[in-house]
Amino acid sequence: MYLAGIRGSHFENENRLFADAPKLEGQPRSMIMLMPTEKAGGRLEPIETRNTKQLGRYLVRFRSKQDDRIEKREQEEKAKQGKDGTSASSEAKEPDSDIEKRLPTFSFTNGFLTGLDLEGRLLNDGSLEVADVVSGKSLWAKNFDNEVPKYSFSSENETVSMYWPISTKAAKAIIEASPSLQEKAKALKAKVGDYLVQVLDANNGMPKGSVLIETGEGSFSIDKVVSAGDWVSVIDSENRILIYSLSRNEIAWRFFGSNANIDTVNQLAFVENFVGQLSVFDLTNGSKVDELQFPRPLTHVKVSSNGKKLFVLTNDQKYYLFDCMAFKKKPT
Repeated sequence: MYLAGIRGSHFENENRLFADAPKLEGQPRSMIMLMPTEKAGGRLEPIETRNTKQLGRYLVRFRSKQDDRIEKREQEEKAKQGKDGTSASSEAKEPDSDIEKRLPTFSFTNGFLTGLDLEGRLLNDGSLEVADVVSGKSLWAKNFDNEVPKYSFSSENETVSMYWPISTKAAKAIIEASPSLQEKAKALKAKVGDYLVQVLDANNGMPKGSVLIETGEGSFSIDKVVSAGDWVSVIDSENRILIYSLSRNEIAWRFFGSNANIDTVNQLAFVENFVGQLSVFDLTNGSKVDELQFPRPLTHVKVSSNGKKLFVLTNDQKYYLFDCMAFKKKPT
């Protein structure tokens, strides 16, 4: 099978690869399954929906009312073309200022959806639809009646991290429904510029917990949020990693760096401080237990799900494997 490239991937049982393959030579965009050891594979169901992206084992779509209107118009144009035999593309079209000029803009970082913008404003309608790439079945959907949050999926940790400015109607509704969040917001004297982060189980969409992010009246903004186990990692605009405890709804540690990977088995944080440098911190006490230096910039860092191995890939396509337990055993 010849592939021009893939947009996402997920290994199932180390023998089957599920990936989002683009349209190629008359074949529609679709999920594909490859079995490398058996040198076999094929295309599965087509991916026909707008604003859909594979994030590991999850096929994620944000559906706005603008999407519904555009799809309805496209169906009407196809029906009209079928009736009179004319090509819709040959007809002059007036831009729809409410649709085409106001389509949402999506931003992705390291495979995660980290930005959703509509001319600098939050969308105030839409839904999130999540399906399993292996079974093709829908897992859950969530409607946003007020503002749509920014969000990121962590496939390896099976979590979704959503966050809103605390001044939004959506954030206020979540806080008002939780006595513990109300108490925390009152204690922090939550102000404009602060954020509410809510963590969901990516398999069913159920909330796992929430944390309030105090910014000092907007002295920094959130670049990305990733949750793993009880830990919520907030990467901010000041090159810092803020580690929060989800169960305690409070900040635990602050590290300088641009990215962090959490080992929930050994309670370790692997933080990228500088180019080619990875610092290892013990999350039980915040101490630095090791520092790894690499000859080239890091491209990908990942901890195995069983917490045994740390995988590091540099931009010259060389990879390194480390024993995570060895870091835990080092004296602090």
